[in-house]
Amino acid sequence: MPQTPFRNHSLPGRIEVGDFDEGGEGVGYHDLTPETGNDYRPGTAIDLKPRPGGQWATVDTQAGEWTAYTVRVPFGGVYRCEVLVSNDRSPGAFRVQVDGVDAVPIMPAPNTGSRDVYVWVGVPGIRLRSGAHVVKLLTARESISVEAMRFLAEVFDPAPPAGEVVTTLSSGLYRVP
Repeated sequence: MPQTPFRNHSLPGRIEVGDFDEGGEGVGYHDLTPETGNDYRPGTAIDLKPRPGGQWATVDTQAGEWTAYTVRVPFGGVYRCEVLVSNDRSPGAFRVQVDGVDAVPIMPAPNTGSRDVYVWVGVPGIRLRSGAHVVKLLTARESISVEAMRFLAEVFDPAPPAGEVVTTLSSGLYRVP
């Protein structure tokens, strides 16, 4: 099955962890200990548990497990990526890739003392060009739970004057011919 979005994600914005792409094992997600039958995404193997407020969280993740999300970035620029994590054991860690390249290096998930206590952890300075991208959340060290990711705009690339034809360069800057 091909990789297709489960939900339309636009950045800047929040991505609920249970809204990973369609496509099944090895395409939209990878889970080492399949637990089928979660109520939110029946037929998928991701270990999802309900959270207060109607959100879902991955729980008991193992190193090497991941979920993928197709996102749309209307305005290129520099973003801060944060992940809402819980960790009642140490050492837990995660990383985030955009289009197969590490955008967030391995980040420790702090011990929050309880599976029910979540904190935002992330890094600034991630350059995203406008267009479609695949964001992948990977567990680097087991035993973390994740509820969401968010990308916050730090600086948008300069917009060209109205009516001018432009070319977007690989650096994300604009050139007026």
